[in-house]
Amino acid sequence: MTAARGLLVLAVVLGACGGAGTGAYGGAAQASATTGYAAAPKPAATEPPKQYGYGSGSGGATGTAGVTGALKIVNNVTLGKILAGSNGMTLYTFKPDSANTSTCVNACATTWPPYTISGDPVAPSGLTGTLGTAARTDGSKQVTYNAQPLYTYSGDRAAGDANGEGIGGKWFSIKNP
Repeated sequence: MTAARGLLVLAVVLGACGGAGTGAYGGAAQASATTGYAAAPKPAATEPPKQYGYGSGSGGATGTAGVTGALKIVNNVTLGKILAGSNGMTLYTFKPDSANTSTCVNACATTWPPYTISGDPVAPSGLTGTLGTAARTDGSKQVTYNAQPLYTYSGDRAAGDANGEGIGGKWFSIKNP
């Protein structure tokens, strides 16, 4: 692969969800004081996930296509009460999304699988916001909270993990729903 082609691939990968000039976890690339070049971001696999202390760390996120059942409100020791899918996995919103419109597609949707459902979402007891669905370009129904599309995070390994919280200043769980 030529150097120019390699840089093009790197630019596309880095721009997928974090925006231009950000690393894999959303932090701005920092230029070296001596060289003036920005250091390459660490690959996601070498950066340990933030742990918020709820899950056991075992298991794995398997995506959410066609999930059915009631959503849950779970308690996370760091974040407090947060909204979770029927499987207990933390749900997130993406700041660049607009009402009922997802902007997380392709590589972004691989890291942040849209929380889709085959029926209608069922609100947990005590939920203060409104659940709904929005049509995705592939025809699936993505669950929304107050019209904001919901996602899971591939870095969450067990129910209650919230390793995606605050990544890139764009991904946030639903606190005190």
